[in-house]
Amino acid sequence: MACPRGDIRLALCGTCGLIENHAFRPELVHYSDAYENSLEGSALFKEYQEALAQDVIERHGLRHKRVMEVGCGNGSFLLRLCEETGNTGLGFDPSYPSELPSTRLDGSVQFHRAYFGPGQEHPRVDIVVSRQVLEHIPEPRPFLSDVLKAGLAPGAHSAVVLEVPNTEATLRNLALWEVTYEHCTYFTRGSLARLLASCGFDVIHSEQTYADQFITLDARPSAASTGEIRAEIEDLESLKELARSFAANYADHLLYWTQRLQSWATEGQRVALWGSGTRGISFLNLADTDRSISTVIDVNPRKHGKHLPGTGQMIVGPDSLKPGEGEPDVVLVVNPIYREEITRDLRERGLSASVQTLEADTPTGTTQAR
Repeated sequence: MACPRGDIRLALCGTCGLIENHAFRPELVHYSDAYENSLEGSALFKEYQEALAQDVIERHGLRHKRVMEVGCGNGSFLLRLCEETGNTGLGFDPSYPSELPSTRLDGSVQFHRAYFGPGQEHPRVDIVVSRQVLEHIPEPRPFLSDVLKAGLAPGAHSAVVLEVPNTEATLRNLALWEVTYEHCTYFTRGSLARLLASCGFDVIHSEQTYADQFITLDARPSAASTGEIRAEIEDLESLKELARSFAANYADHLLYWTQRLQSWATEGQRVALWGSGTRGISFLNLADTDRSISTVIDVNPRKHGKHLPGTGQMIVGPDSLKPGEGEPDVVLVVNPIYREEITRDLRERGLSASVQTLEADTPTGTTQAR
């Protein structure tokens, strides 16, 4: 509960569409093997990750190639790119779990518990993959330049594959809880494509994935100092309008959820929150000021018995939910994409709780941006 806190003051660049936290202080954020953000406890996410890996393999003809993943997490995605394809892999991540071996798949994949950057000695690779990383980097341009200069082998088929949260969807859905301190930079398809082009990449593929929650973008080193954008991106003026609307409605939406939690507490409704990641942490710290929610559930076993930063609730697994006295009346699902999966799990356990999501209702009386 005494964890470091920082301010968030988002600003939009009207020229390129990039959104940044101008109050970000990098010294407040530390990544180590204690950092846990794996989503692989969800069958839905595992299906998505499997499909994405297969798409990347097919789009880039990834067989008997050299692959590097920057921000590889527990290494599962890099392993999927290399198993049964003849690819060799190299992973970098300071949060790579210490209990896992640094060499896997009979030595064809190597992992380094370190940041990737200048000075890292390694053979040049055919493709660099970086998923859910770029939004954590205060200065993304030097990072991408380092990838271009140090990571990729020369040749027409070398490429970069990036995945980031889709800020366009965050703004459109008024998803306040997706704004988090660790994310100092917020991307849309357009802002990410413009950044890559300015760093000397040709953007060749862009799509919104995982129910529009993520962006996947592919690029190749350009023959010119400034690359071309050959993929679909959003209109800059529509992005500006979304940002204005988000800013205008933020306070009302937060008040709506604060009052709704207070109403449930007054009625004696027991509310459990399912999801202890970014959204759950943000929601509890911002909306549940009275700490009316005492039960926080997560399928990730590495989180069980740990406590949420800022609010202190202990994280428990779904097995802790039992029919009878003490069972929740309402289960709030922090990410709507998992509602079906979680509802099915609850019903199989004999629980009849009402399952609701944080985006299920739109508060009335909000101020429309002009």
